[in-house]
Amino acid sequence: MKVPKSLDFLKDMSVLMGIVMVLVYVVTALFVDPAKMADITQGQNTILFAIIHALTFVAGVLVLLQGVRMFLGEIIPAFKGVGEKIVPGAKPALDVPIFYSFAPVAVTIGFLAAMVGGLLVTFISKWLPVVVLPSVIGLFFMGGAAGVFGNAVGGRRGAVVGGFFLGFTFSLLIALAYPLIDVGKYGVQGLWFASPDAVIVVILMRLVGMLFGV
Repeated sequence: MKVPKSLDFLKDMSVLMGIVMVLVYVVTALFVDPAKMADITQGQNTILFAIIHALTFVAGVLVLLQGVRMFLGEIIPAFKGVGEKIVPGAKPALDVPIFYSFAPVAVTIGFLAAMVGGLLVTFISKWLPVVVLPSVIGLFFMGGAAGVFGNAVGGRRGAVVGGFFLGFTFSLLIALAYPLIDVGKYGVQGLWFASPDAVIVVILMRLVGMLFGV
């Protein structure tokens, strides 16, 4: 993505993510019932509370990315000798944040597009079995990765489409799959799996179980 030189600082992932997350948290906080928000903040200023938590989220992501760099730079070589002896030809694998450094701006674009897709499912939830609220953490990690891969294939438009498709299908899958399994008997209320592949596996397992009367 090309940006004016005056906005060149936005290419830094920490700065861009910080600005975006502060806006997301502050806008969300403004729509929460004041009485409920006062209970959540324990008397702290709502705007300040939202800003602190937004920046805490950003700091957590940056710590995670630093850990990924350390893992790549130090831990993998340390285990290389052991790995070659135990599992010859094996290749090290890491979680999805390893891709973020390839296109930092696309990560934010993918996340925002995923949030839009997730919110769209929330708005149409009155026609669905359950109301699905967007999972900010889930949509960030998966939407960010979708943005990186979408950007590699189709540039900025690809990042938007990839993130939106991820956010929309992820939330829609949860709405359709939640009634299939009664997680309430396990003491779980209002929660579900945090990735589309897990939801798809659950749906397949449930359908197979229904065929055999389980």
